[in-house]
Amino acid sequence: MSSYHFKFLGFALYFLLSIISKDIYASQCSAHDPTIYLRHLVNPTKYIRNISSKELNAAHYGSGSAIGTILGVSGGDLESNFNAKFEIIPSTGTLFCLQLVNVEANFSATPKVYIASNFPRGSCEYSNVLRHELKHVSILKNTHMEYVVNYKEYIASLFNEMPILPPMKLSQAMVAKDSIVEQLNIKLADYINLIIKDLIIRQKNIDTRQEYRLQQGKCKNWEEKLNK
Repeated sequence: MSSYHFKFLGFALYFLLSIISKDIYASQCSAHDPTIYLRHLVNPTKYIRNISSKELNAAHYGSGSAIGTILGVSGGDLESNFNAKFEIIPSTGTLFCLQLVNVEANFSATPKVYIASNFPRGSCEYSNVLRHELKHVSILKNTHMEYVVNYKEYIASLFNEMPILPPMKLSQAMVAKDSIVEQLNIKLADYINLIIKDLIIRQKNIDTRQEYRLQQGKCKNWEEKLNK
């Protein structure tokens, strides 16, 4: 069984007002492709072993009817945050050009594995639950890595769609900056949600009746330990 959380930390803005030589004025704003930096990381897997099967069931199903007994859960956090740097370049008169210079993006995954405290470490039951949940961890890691390249390409595609803004007053440039950031936030958050949906579909392929029957047949003391 798997469960995921998404932490979208948004844009932390570094705004640079470039006081460029007065001899370098632009009558029209030129196209500029911002530099994209994408840092990606899969953090070490966190193991939580102090929650009972009954507590895992309550956390997952709440007051609803459980369709089975939860022996373990794997999941974790997908985190993304962005730093965007802008420049305001003098144009003609009191007008300026707004340019997005670079974006530094971070995309990380932190796998988490919950194993019911009913099963002592080293027991047959513990080992089989762990083996199953590590399959989910493997899928999380592989999915994260597959999307690293796609994620950077998606960010680049957003910039390709952006129109070249005309020279504008400084106050207008500040408003335009905020608008650009807002749109990027929305589109990048939507893309992360698409990644999570794909990840959930992949994880469901592991949680089959055949897999659960195979797991159950490998140990003999499930009921005894669950009743403790």
